Amino acid sequence: MPGNSIIERISIDTGVSSTFLEEALTKDVTTLEAIFDLVDNSIDAARDWLIDSESTRGKDNLPTDYSAFFVCIRIDDNSIRVLDNCSGIDRETLANRALYTNKPSTHEYGIGLYGIGLKRSLLKMGTDFSFSVDNGKEEFKSRFNNKGIGGGVKDKVFANVFPTKGKKKSLFNVSNLKREIQNDLHNPRWFENAVREFSLRYALYIHKGFKIILHHAKNGIRKQIEGIAPNLRTECKFPPTREVIKFDGIEVIIETGIHFDYRFPGESDHDLSKNRKLTDFFGIYFACNDRVIVSASTERTHGWRTKWHSEYNGYVCWVKFVSKNAALLPWNTAKTALRTDSPLFLAVRDRIQPIADNYRSAIKQRYSSNNKKDSPIFHKKSTDKPVSAQSISDTGIKETTKRNKNISRIPTPPKSRPNLDLPRNRDIFVDWERNTVVVPTYRNKEYHIFCEICQLNSYENPISCVVMLRVFLETTAKETMKCLGSNWNNNSLAKNTAYLALRLNKNNYITDSVRLLIERYGRTVDEPILSINNIQSLVHSVDFNIDKTLVNRYWDDLEPFLSACWKIIVDIDNSPELKNTLLK
Repeated sequence: MPGNSIIERISIDTGVSSTFLEEALTKDVTTLEAIFDLVDNSIDAARDWLIDSESTRGKDNLPTDYSAFFVCIRIDDNSIRVLDNCSGIDRETLANRALYTNKPSTHEYGIGLYGIGLKRSLLKMGTDFSFSVDNGKEEFKSRFNNKGIGGGVKDKVFANVFPTKGKKKSLFNVSNLKREIQNDLHNPRWFENAVREFSLRYALYIHKGFKIILHHAKNGIRKQIEGIAPNLRTECKFPPTREVIKFDGIEVIIETGIHFDYRFPGESDHDLSKNRKLTDFFGIYFACNDRVIVSASTERTHGWRTKWHSEYNGYVCWVKFVSKNAALLPWNTAKTALRTDSPLFLAVRDRIQPIADNYRSAIKQRYSSNNKKDSPIFHKKSTDKPVSAQSISDTGIKETTKRNKNISRIPTPPKSRPNLDLPRNRDIFVDWERNTVVVPTYRNKEYHIFCEICQLNSYENPISCVVMLRVFLETTAKETMKCLGSNWNNNSLAKNTAYLALRLNKNNYITDSVRLLIERYGRTVDEPILSINNIQSLVHSVDFNIDKTLVNRYWDDLEPFLSACWKIIVDIDNSPELKNTLLK
């Protein structure tokens, strides 16, 4: 029959766009995480050399001395360079693995796991690349662009081979930086945050002698990073405890004790002001092959099942996952969080709260004589302001809360801020020493909503905090949409917020990293605990179960976005013609 006759055969393209790989690899990675990937590669190279040379290792089988190695990150106007003196790259790795997507790492005890770190870093930051690598046997040099490593097959990448100069090194250069990368790199607040994050993420390597230098050539700033993750006291009434759990191919080491610098009342070198500065460092730390993934956590998802109490002051717990095969470790691809649903992590998590409770009990028994006079100030949490005798009395906290309720207007923010981030007061919702949200008084409704939020105590009123945050977030988002002339999507606060994050980022009101964070909060398909939809579900839930740690996390994450919304609202209020510019 004519209807069944084949008249032609056509080809169907089943490939992918040449830009797909670049977009897929870099979408959820921040500028800082991209730089971390390059530093991870340097550390892996240093560790390879130490293992091959049979250097000293600790009980966990990891090298103990990295003092011979460094990495320097140099930021110029339109380029970033990463230089190290580690072992370089051998010919086979360079030719077949370094830029090949998803070939597993062959590094023993590595932290550059997924075989995509180098490519992801380059594609995230710019479009033009070069490298010079000397492994002590031969030197390789190459220049290429994003078309050569972005998924296309036409632009092949070649490296020229030269005789070695006798000094091992790796130098990677990224130029023609993307706009959002430039905005981040040249933002002073981003640089300050980068220094802190490097200090934390690589603290264990820095304590072992590895040197990391951040050099912002354009701004004339050069900083050698100092590790800030805490050690444990050994000369005390509660020496560190150590437990080792062995799983298939993984060793988990749980070390618990008193923060190295913390002193109890009654000890000769007890210093209340010094103790108050340590409160943000108490809690649980998780590391994978010496790379710090989570720091100072008191979140339920990480095994902390009770409210923070002053009797836990000084408590530090290190949970270190160690494996020769990094693929077995319970971290995510960006190495910024743990996979809290993995069987390995769940098995370890159940052991953490009993260890913390043992610490609390032991401290009460061994340091009980003068503990009471110190506890209220720590239960309240630290600030950088002087503390009067009245504020550390047994009724100090209640008196402070009562005074807060009499506040009639928003406090005036300080005219200048310290260079370093101030410690977060965990017992209040809006920590005014860190807050950047400014609601103008002529916006009467929103101004008074924010006034009420500023008076809330997350320790005593977590439900009110979440409810008021939900109200303030929606009110702020709607007013911002009106100012921008955009239509409000009645079906989803999360989607509206994610849309605003894109607009604010496009007009340089928020950084790329803040945009990514708010987009994650705006997810509606996979709704993690840190999401706008989860905030809404808590408000409407019959069984409300939340503590101050999560409440404060919601505010801290959303605060930069809310601050940017009010900045753009005020800008448009003051200059209506600006609206047309922002709409372009």
